[in-house]
Amino acid sequence: MYARPVTTEITQRPVDDAAAALRWSAGADPRRDLVADWRAMRSAHCHVDHALSTAVAQVGLSLVEFTVLDILEEQVDAHLRMQDVACVAALTTGATTRLVGRLESRGLLRRVICASDRRGIYTELTDDGRDLLAAARPVHDAALRTCLEDPATVAAVSSAAAAISRR
Repeated sequence: MYARPVTTEITQRPVDDAAAALRWSAGADPRRDLVADWRAMRSAHCHVDHALSTAVAQVGLSLVEFTVLDILEEQVDAHLRMQDVACVAALTTGATTRLVGRLESRGLLRRVICASDRRGIYTELTDDGRDLLAAARPVHDAALRTCLEDPATVAAVSSAAAAISRR
């Protein structure tokens, strides 16, 4: 992950890890260190996201689709209001509507009118959604475990988190 050398634009010299490259890219201004620390954290996060996306794609899901199905399955009644799905998926209401529409057309979830408030719409996991989720979880969890056991990822996240918490 972070093993390949990167060349910084400032010095045009190879840097052995991405966190150092990101720190250099913020420049020599120490007031920009927070930005560099944040970039290092985001870089590690993006690496993990990419690995998880690749893993769940093997079973035909995007990472956001997996996240929604996973969260739905963990709910007591296996359903959430649409605005809660938007929050979980970190999507706009329009993007959430499209996502739910795609998952619904694949038979992985369904929309249900709230019995107590007819204006409310729930999304609910179907049996097919549960089956696909059962196939995706081991692949997702193995990829997550691999990433979080990688010393470079742990070092990047720990270093950035420590630097940010000192502020």
